[in-house]
Amino acid sequence: MLGKIFENLLAEINPDSSENARRSLGAFYTPRYIVDYMCTESIKSLFNKNIIYNENLSNYLEVVLEPYDSLYKKNINNIDISRDQTDKLIDFLYNIKIIDPACGSGAFPIGMLNVLTRAYQRLVPEEKIKKIKIHYLQNSIYGVDIDPIAIEISKLRALLSIVIDFDDDENVKLPNLEFNYICANSLIKLDD
Repeated sequence: MLGKIFENLLAEINPDSSENARRSLGAFYTPRYIVDYMCTESIKSLFNKNIIYNENLSNYLEVVLEPYDSLYKKNINNIDISRDQTDKLIDFLYNIKIIDPACGSGAFPIGMLNVLTRAYQRLVPEEKIKKIKIHYLQNSIYGVDIDPIAIEISKLRALLSIVIDFDDDENVKLPNLEFNYICANSLIKLDD
């Protein structure tokens, strides 16, 4: 919902240029299934670059990243995996670092949060979902955008993704995301 609100704000016409802000900033809504695909492919690519290739482990990652629970449950039984390989995959997912250099309202970072949380919870089912999300938001997911409003919406979306998992009577300690989402132009070098 916040992403759509942000996109609608960008649809306003600039009277000076007769162009809408969406076009001038290159900001467009990306459907959820495409974001999910981009996140999954990014994780697989990073895995294949950083882990010594093992077909069985790669297939295991593919099954763990499956977006549909029914397909995951069907395919997980076809994978023969050792405890060492499972630990290697858990370690990879726990320590992953992802940055979106043009995060806009946060579709990719939140999509990545959802994909990583789902995958990690499949591997470590006893871990609480809110603890996993807080870990990923604090240590793994980063975003940069030139628009300060987009950065604030990204942070808000990230924080709301944690709040929804807490019970009404629980105290919520939200992470500081000031260093995870930064307003900057990712195409130019930062000043010293």
